[in-house]
Amino acid sequence: MKKNISKIHYKKYLNPIETFGVMLLFPVSCIYGFISSVRNFLYKINLIKKYKANAFCISIGNLTTGGVGKTPIVKAFYEYFENDKSKKMAILSRGYGGRLNSKNVNVISDGKNIFYSAEDAGDEPFWLAGNCKNAAVLTCANRSKIAKYA
Repeated sequence: MKKNISKIHYKKYLNPIETFGVMLLFPVSCIYGFISSVRNFLYKINLIKKYKANAFCISIGNLTTGGVGKTPIVKAFYEYFENDKSKKMAILSRGYGGRLNSKNVNVISDGKNIFYSAEDAGDEPFWLAGNCKNAAVLTCANRSKIAKYA
């Protein structure tokens, strides 16, 4: 489905069925835009508090779901910073696809040992734990909670 939506997005001219599909999605995008604007406003007036991690952070991600290359980019950043032994690295993930409770912070790897299987941790955190040997890999749905733990 994602592939078909991307094709439609880049087309210059749409057939009638594609036009109808886009028209159906328009109200949903308006609702999403409104909710995002309200959320951003609440952050701006400090009704929702921001959390600033006490560490240098690089965020890799966007609204696009799987298949766009986020995990290999994380590995590339790891490789870029891996030679700086004065700093400890942690890779934080939401742990999609794993069986572990995402409300808890789960230490998939401490940078030396891998503690969970791909089924438990999720395939991407497990892959990163195996391929980024000196970085801790942690999963949790709550970004501020996992950043504090790291």
